[in-house]
Amino acid sequence: MNKYRNLIGELVSSRKNLLELILIAVLLALSIDIISSSIGELFSLSAKLMFSIGLFIFLIVIGYSVKQLLKNKHRSHIFEGFFVYSKKSNEVIPVPQYEYSEELHSYLMAAFTENSAFKTMWDKEPLNEIFKKTPEENRNSRSNKSIDLITEATEYFVLDKLSTHLTDYFNKDVPEKSLKNFERSDIPDVLLSNRLLELFSKPIEERAVFIDDDVEVKNKKNKNGTLAYSNGEARFSLFELTLPAGSKFKRGEKNQLEINTSRFILKIKIEFLGLNTFIPFEFHEYILNQKGKEIFENPDFEVKILIDIDFKSLAFLSTKGWDYYYWVDSFLEEISESFEKESFFERIGWNQVLTTISYMEPRISSLLSSKKVIQK
Repeated sequence: MNKYRNLIGELVSSRKNLLELILIAVLLALSIDIISSSIGELFSLSAKLMFSIGLFIFLIVIGYSVKQLLKNKHRSHIFEGFFVYSKKSNEVIPVPQYEYSEELHSYLMAAFTENSAFKTMWDKEPLNEIFKKTPEENRNSRSNKSIDLITEATEYFVLDKLSTHLTDYFNKDVPEKSLKNFERSDIPDVLLSNRLLELFSKPIEERAVFIDDDVEVKNKKNKNGTLAYSNGEARFSLFELTLPAGSKFKRGEKNQLEINTSRFILKIKIEFLGLNTFIPFEFHEYILNQKGKEIFENPDFEVKILIDIDFKSLAFLSTKGWDYYYWVDSFLEEISESFEKESFFERIGWNQVLTTISYMEPRISSLLSSKKVIQK
């Protein structure tokens, strides 16, 4: 796949191309100057006029080059994921080998275990009642609590991925003065607006579920720190975000997460509107073991991760230090692999799986029927 690995590389390449174009423009201007001098003598044109013509052509070439380069200044990426929801049990059904779905289920179960208020909100305004209200009721009511929880859980998924990814990326001989670490105490605005991040990153000694003598606490090492599980349900995850020195991390406008570095501004937003998406019926039947009407009782919901990157104009003039920013490419790729619906079905080879199932099913059915006849 590797669809996103050349984002920073293309920018650096574009910068080099600009320098080449400027050099070409200078040589072109010099050539025009030599030619114009000859033309001026032939047609008796003034030196000022010839200078103005040469400067005008030079500025056109430079302006066009800069315009072409700045086309790459803004990049937007929309990642489309999904989860399967059971109306009957009011739960997110974990999809095997689909990381986002499995983690989403795990986050919600951990939150419900430790804080009954989350479970109460989830049950009081379940996802299957999103569209039962009239348009007037929807206008006058606040957002659905279950939608809020899915949105915050998905944002936590992205933050956890980003935290782990940056820790791995900068786990080299990088001078500490070149980096800045963000911890819980550094991001109060983000914590207050994401209840799952606030809950899961809260120190163990401040949480009853972990200090109860009757509760067994199991520690499991993670690249990002230590995950502590209580009875396999409650969750602790050390939060730390390592970024290049001078970076800022905060909650921006429109509920976006914003990372502001010297080279670019990266914005992350989760979009979950409670809309359905389409997952093949065969996937429900053969992978999730759901039959007939049961498939319609387990709808698929669409979730989107929107990532916008705005490169700063001065970044195009920078020649060094890009090694501190190449993590963007690999992070986008990691989100694609762990979250995108298209990437998931491609990774599991769904088309080949479905072809195999279609080929084998009638033969297996025939074999089972034959065995039943023999047994009789």
